[in-house]
Amino acid sequence: MAARARPCALVLLLVGGAGCRTRPFEVPEDLAEAPACYAHHHVEEVPLALLEAVDPIAGLSTRRAVRVRVGVALRAGCDLPGQVKVAIQPGNATDFVGLRAEIWRSDAPDGECKTRAIAERVVLLSESDWLGNMRLVIRDEVGGQVALTLGLAFDGGGTCVGAGNGAPCTRDCQCRADDPTSRCIPSGAGMGRCEIPCAGDADCRADARPGCLTALRICAANSGCATDGECPYGQRCAKVGGLRACRPAQTGRAEVGCHCDSECGFGGVCNVTVDLAYCQLPCAVDSDCQTGDRCRASGCHPM
Repeated sequence: MAARARPCALVLLLVGGAGCRTRPFEVPEDLAEAPACYAHHHVEEVPLALLEAVDPIAGLSTRRAVRVRVGVALRAGCDLPGQVKVAIQPGNATDFVGLRAEIWRSDAPDGECKTRAIAERVVLLSESDWLGNMRLVIRDEVGGQVALTLGLAFDGGGTCVGAGNGAPCTRDCQCRADDPTSRCIPSGAGMGRCEIPCAGDADCRADARPGCLTALRICAANSGCATDGECPYGQRCAKVGGLRACRPAQTGRAEVGCHCDSECGFGGVCNVTVDLAYCQLPCAVDSDCQTGDRCRASGCHPM
């Protein structure tokens, strides 16, 4: 592993400067001639700008998956979405879910970035994630300005006998018995359908259903993309069976000392902390990483 560089990040983070134009205090020998640049990133927690239910309220149940759409504000073309951390606290009559969202904040000045945008992600809560209370409160623990209270029906019947994808269901466990990635997605009052939930193509690993239908947020047998430009950062439009879908395609290496994002390869950024600068591969969930890696602290790491 190459040595990590020490940039002038302390000034950048505390004063809010646009970037570090001086050479790091300790420069790995192989990076000594690298040009100075503004292109760095760092991870920071941000308040939620969006929090809403994905599925019809009438279909929500203590036995079926609960999906909520969350969004964070970022500068398109500069900042990148990170993880949304979920903490569940069961209660006596109400169960609570706390959300803490992260983004990769670019140190580029506003003038070099595109317009502000809302980056969305779907947070999935399964039947086994809480005690089964009929009141579920979901709230932002960073900004504290948005919260969502859901009333869930109590469906006590139904066994966990396996049901295939696309089949009717009443409980999450029926779908997971056939496919661990499948969930009972509400389709109406008292009923659901076994589907693989997704936020993007990368969540859909089966060749038979490689693309994510944005309107329903489920994996389907459709072409998810036509060009690389339609895919999230660090992904390319790849052939999957006879279709095309976005898939992780990072070529950069993590944990290597750096000065700039451009030194970290496709899909990588130069992660600047108070005393270190090293390459990292941004992610929001495990599926954003290539096979064998897991998303931790908004970066891809070997399992």
